[in-house]
Amino acid sequence: MVRLWQMRPAKLATAFITGVAALLGQSVCPEALASQTQLGGHVKLSHSVTGYPQDSADASPQLYDTTSVNLSTIDLRGKLHKKQGAWDLQMDYQFSGLHSHQTDYFESNLGPLLNSGGIGEDDARVFDLNHQQREADHVLVHRLDRLNVGYTAEAAVVRLGRQAVSWGNGLVFNPMDIFNPFDPAAVDKEYKTGDDMVYAQWLLESGNDWQLVMVPRREASTGKLSESVSSLALKYHALTDKYEYDLLLAQHYDDTVLGIGLVSHLGDAITRGDITWVQTDTDWVASAVASVSYSWVLAGRNWSGSAELYYNGYGLDKSTISTIDLIVDTQLTDRIVRGELYSLGRYYAALVANVEMSPRMILTPSLFMNVRDQSGLVQLSANYDWLQNADLVVSVNLPFGADGTENGGIALTDTNTEPTYLASDYHLLAQLSIYF
Repeated sequence: MVRLWQMRPAKLATAFITGVAALLGQSVCPEALASQTQLGGHVKLSHSVTGYPQDSADASPQLYDTTSVNLSTIDLRGKLHKKQGAWDLQMDYQFSGLHSHQTDYFESNLGPLLNSGGIGEDDARVFDLNHQQREADHVLVHRLDRLNVGYTAEAAVVRLGRQAVSWGNGLVFNPMDIFNPFDPAAVDKEYKTGDDMVYAQWLLESGNDWQLVMVPRREASTGKLSESVSSLALKYHALTDKYEYDLLLAQHYDDTVLGIGLVSHLGDAITRGDITWVQTDTDWVASAVASVSYSWVLAGRNWSGSAELYYNGYGLDKSTISTIDLIVDTQLTDRIVRGELYSLGRYYAALVANVEMSPRMILTPSLFMNVRDQSGLVQLSANYDWLQNADLVVSVNLPFGADGTENGGIALTDTNTEPTYLASDYHLLAQLSIYF
């Protein structure tokens, strides 16, 4: 007998839609169903170039044997939303293709590359809705990134299946967002990778609400569903005349997570902040983020900006970082592998501005900095509303810092040779998005 999670995406989607159709009721006329159906999607074409210094380990014959790597990608997403009464069905099909002229690139970068591209792996999820074809110079992936059925009552919402949820008030760093948070330096944050989960929301007469999320997962070693790697989270969101706040209680993998979030105002500026405490096997680990946002008019243009401070309780409080540090610190590396963390250090600062150069063009300069080792990343991106249904994004990332720092180059420890570093010079990206 073929188990449900072993079915290919197309077969599973067919079975799922058939079941939902029966659930919605066969007595509904086709005209009524058609009026409740929404179709859409996008195609995103991108090309990036990453440059490496001559003395970087990335440019060595043992790794890429080149000072630059080109990567071309295509991301096709088709969206179906069908609603009938209080019930609705959401299904997003995603096809992604990645090609690089450097054939060794996918050997060492496939996992992080797929996750950062919003594709993800399904080994730990309940259902395997992901199929990959991997060759020397390209990877093809097709998957169902959304596949869920929901019921909306007057004061409650329940949704079952593959979906995404975002919590927390961080603008760049977000310790309260424990489900597939975005890379702080990601340019495209339109879609989060979906998880197989149960989501419920209860609305109170006061306008406050409770949210419940349950995410079952599989053990990597056995492939079986296990409570030790699953998540159960409850969040309370409340509004007052002057501020709004969140209270979080979660069991995430084997850790207990407590969180408090607050959004308020300081004059005409908006202040946001979150703090979380995680009880691990050995101790409590605190992480926090605080930001202030403000908008103004300067030189006839609309501006908005934010300044954010981030404390990563799992981060390394060191002025230099080596691969040995990452091997030893399993609490940090486990969360990086799971896609929950993207920063190695302890203290960070971020400055982000948005400048409306014209009604159709937004320029976004950003600075992300590891305060402890004095390394960072300067990012400049431009979003041009080219056509009614097409956007063009161009960005450049310029890392800086001394050898042995997070952004200047992590040290590779090898007693037989001179120290080498995992470092990059720049990252250029151009992306065209067409919506339909």
